[in-house]
Amino acid sequence: MHSVTNRTRFQSWLHARYACVMLLIGLFASPLSHAQGLNYTITYQASTGRATVVSSQYGTWQAVPSGPWGVLHLISTAPGTQQPPNTTRHVVQFDVMSPNYFGTGGGHFGLFSRADMYTQTYDPGYPYRGHGVILGDVSAYPNFNHPYGYPCTQTPAQNRIAIEVAGASPVSSQPNCVFGQETYSPQVLTNGAWYRVRLVSGYSNGQYQTSYSLYLPTWVGWLEYTQRTKTYAYPALPSNLGGWFFAETFKRSTDWTLYVTNLDAHWE
Repeated sequence: MHSVTNRTRFQSWLHARYACVMLLIGLFASPLSHAQGLNYTITYQASTGRATVVSSQYGTWQAVPSGPWGVLHLISTAPGTQQPPNTTRHVVQFDVMSPNYFGTGGGHFGLFSRADMYTQTYDPGYPYRGHGVILGDVSAYPNFNHPYGYPCTQTPAQNRIAIEVAGASPVSSQPNCVFGQETYSPQVLTNGAWYRVRLVSGYSNGQYQTSYSLYLPTWVGWLEYTQRTKTYAYPALPSNLGGWFFAETFKRSTDWTLYVTNLDAHWE
């Protein structure tokens, strides 16, 4: 792993969006090149409609559902973060566990690399751009053939992990594409279990390549259980996006907690 700079700083970013709702989120100063060993506890309370993020290094902030999808903007690099020079791949790895998120009731969360979630795009209500993985219930996602030339599909069951590309496009009414059938893991995500996820995003000759590995803990260490890769064109997205973000949507009727630990994000 190679770091362009080890000087990363954290900022609190006050984000006003939709009906004057103020969203306080955590941001790293740009450029972010190497964030190592970051730990977060994310707690959502249905009674208040707020999520509180407690960071191991950068303090505490809150998020409220934003936009027509009610997305919780939980962790993010600064708007406009770009790919550092002399790098080719964005790599993000993290461990995650929840005592109560998975199960019935829908909802999913995800981490997106080569990303930005603040610039207005073709859909003003969907500023999310990036290549990542989503974990949870995506079984109700609409199946359709994307004009860019591939099927976008739901996962065949709840509580799975799969690859998603996010980004509104002028050629499609759907602002993202979930590669559910092609990239889902047969591993059912359950409450109380730890998982490790490694996400890698590359770009070459007009094609993005997103891959993930899902690891399960064993008595001898982490075991790679699933590895999936998807290559696709998505010309609506700039190839030099350099940030990452962690967000959640749809699980609003019950309280839940996510523990995200050992998060490492870097370019190489």
